[in-house]
Amino acid sequence: MPSEKNIQIENFDPNAPEFFPSTCCEFLHVKSALYVASFIQLAFVFSLTLVYLILEQSQFINAVDVFRPGVGFVVIVNLAGIFCALTGVCLQRDLFISVQIMLLLGLVCLSDLFAFILVFTMAFGSRISLGNSLDAKSLVQSVLVNDQRWEYFLGPFWPYLLAIIFHMTACAMICFVAIYRRYRKFLTRKYAAISDSSTLRH
Repeated sequence: MPSEKNIQIENFDPNAPEFFPSTCCEFLHVKSALYVASFIQLAFVFSLTLVYLILEQSQFINAVDVFRPGVGFVVIVNLAGIFCALTGVCLQRDLFISVQIMLLLGLVCLSDLFAFILVFTMAFGSRISLGNSLDAKSLVQSVLVNDQRWEYFLGPFWPYLLAIIFHMTACAMICFVAIYRRYRKFLTRKYAAISDSSTLRH
């Protein structure tokens, strides 16, 4: 009669359906999906940098000293996460994958926070006084950005459109997190099977 450990080893299949994440329509193995997610994240970093530079040159941004360090921080965090993800898949180390997951979850919270702040400011900002005849809504629309250019480009509801973009970005990052978690599960199952096999040999 086979032991429980033998059953566990036999049940580990690196090509099992559970290792083809639904995020990629169950078409790619989780390892390949991780590479694709890292590439998409890298493309996002380049796109974000390019879009910000265009907005800054086109005078959509007033508070350059505020936005430039913020965008730089987001870019650095993304690049650090990509490095951890690729290192984790090359070395097959769970620690690096966990770091990437934590960084992505932090970016998700940050992106949704920006979306919430935009919606809240547009809804109640005029009631929040910041002194010197300045309210929160005026701070966003006049001090931080050039609201006239944004309104000309996106229409009168541009803050809500930006909030939707921030939220959709957070949703995309959640999809990436699902892939990395599935790969971490893959590594856990793999090393558990190797450990059990080594134990049985001794």
